[in-house]
Formats: sequence, structure tokens, C-alpha cells
Amino acid sequence: MYLVFQGHAHTDANGCRTTEVMVNGQPLEPELSLKLRNHSPTGFEWGYGGSGPAQLALAILLWVLIAPEALQLYQLFKFQVIGGLNRDHWIMADHDVRTWAQAQQPLLDFRYKTEVLEVLDELTDDELLQPPEKSATK
Repeated sequence: MYLVFQGHAHTDANGCRTTEVMVNGQPLEPELSLKLRNHSPTGFEWGYGGSGPAQLALAILLWVLIAPEALQLYQLFKFQVIGGLNRDHWIMADHDVRTWAQAQQPLLDFRYKTEVLEVLDELTDDELLQPPEKSATK
């Protein structure tokens, strides 16, 4: 199955910005990424190197990579990819994410930190082996 990630931002008349991120037309939910690293409980962002982009980077990588790899690479992904996305709208295919991640393989440390293993141990097999559930309500 191919995955397509899309982000759209809307700014209202008062200058309030809201964002929406979709994967294959369904909302990309932050719950699993928040369980692993809570950078931005208020939502995803992109186009700079802050906490919202960090949460988005981790959430996308969790769809494409195994969790330990995603945890090791998401900050770099944030700076190299998410931070450079158009602030209004963007589209990204899972193939592009995998290509980027493959180029980072020499950077991976397979001696996982104890804290990462402890967090992963708390998650169920379903949470680790399948993409996050998409909620029917938003």
C-alpha cells in the first residue's frame, strides 16, 4: 500500500492558524507519537524547527519505519525535511520518506537507550506493529 501525507494550513481573519495533516485522505492522529515523545500536544506544524514540527516528524516516521528507527531519526527529519515544507500546503509520499531514511542508515545507533525500550515495552503489540488507528471523529 502506498501512503500519501498531506498538510494544509488555514489562517482566519484574526490571524489564527490551524493545520490539518492527512494520510491517504484520513486525519493523521498524534496519539502514538505523543506516547513516545510529547513535544506538541496542541498539534502538528511545519516549515520551521519547533515542537509542532518535531511531533509531525515523529508521527510520519512511525507510519513508515519501525518505532526505534523513527525515534532515532525524527529530529533530523524535522530539520532536514519538515522544517523546509511550504507553510501553506505540502504533499509527501512514503517512498520519499523511505528514501530519506535509507540515506540516514549509517547514523542509526542500534544500541537503543533504556528509556526508549521502557516506553516501547508499555505499548501493545498492535500499537507497535500497525500504523496508528484513525479516529472517526475529529
